[in-house]
Amino acid sequence: MIADVRVGLVLEDDAFSFINPGIEFTHDEVLVKLSWPSPQRTGGYEFATTEQLAKHIDDLPLTAAVSLPLYALLREKLQLHLALVLRQATSVSEVMCSNPSLMEAYSGMIDSLAQNGNKVVDMILINIRRTLLQSCREVLQLPPLHATFMHKIGSLSFIGKFETDTGWVKNLATINRISDVSVTRPDPMKTSFYVTLRIKDLQIGYDEYRIRAMGVSCSGRAAAALHRHSLHLALTIGLAHWEPYAQLDHLRVQNLDCADLHVTGLGPLSGASNLVCAWLRGASTALAAPAVSAQIQHELHTALQELPLWDLLHAKQ
Repeated sequence: MIADVRVGLVLEDDAFSFINPGIEFTHDEVLVKLSWPSPQRTGGYEFATTEQLAKHIDDLPLTAAVSLPLYALLREKLQLHLALVLRQATSVSEVMCSNPSLMEAYSGMIDSLAQNGNKVVDMILINIRRTLLQSCREVLQLPPLHATFMHKIGSLSFIGKFETDTGWVKNLATINRISDVSVTRPDPMKTSFYVTLRIKDLQIGYDEYRIRAMGVSCSGRAAAALHRHSLHLALTIGLAHWEPYAQLDHLRVQNLDCADLHVTGLGPLSGASNLVCAWLRGASTALAAPAVSAQIQHELHTALQELPLWDLLHAKQ
């Protein structure tokens, strides 16, 4: 497995640290070794590859839910290792051969780039928040959920059905940056900006769900806060044929995970609460993340068209 790593370096107390980590993994195949109890034999199933898992997935109990947050775990480990390496690296003053003038010029250049980058991104985010609120697009609809499940209480197993009405993900207008902007100049004609964003009060929910099992039914509301997430934004401003342009390079949603889950109305089927929470987590990854990414990208394209590009390129704003 290969990781493409891009980070912004910042200077703190004569040492480097980093912001806006962009880590993307490329691979041919992730080898997975899993075991799951089998209803047919005591030995259980054993899978060495993702193909074997896919081949036997229908033989697993319907409650089987395999979660493999490999990328999130690897990103976290890689970021911790990178932070340690930077702390142990040669101090910046030694790299600059203890030349105060060079050090001062370097620091001034970095501060100027960071301030301009922050200003550009803040202007874009102000426009995004305004248009989301004015156009009532800060709440997005999610498609209904449907699932059949097997649940076991003691020695008794039963099959049930779970369904919801249309769901929602909301509060997109609470988007903000959570770090300084890191800036690069790939060539004299363009400047690239990288920043980490977060939607402060992002929530997902279904105002009505229904469960039927063993002749018993219940209904209620399920909702969760999506605190642990980040949006990695990259954009470029430059000149092409002496005309200014601004373009979105990428926007990636990472680590979208549920917290503070609230499920009401389970009543006699309270034993199925973990299943409802699991379906809500699945919806956040499979449905909410693409919806949020698509909407924020749409707003970004609109906001970039409204930037005063000539003024930004000449650092007058």
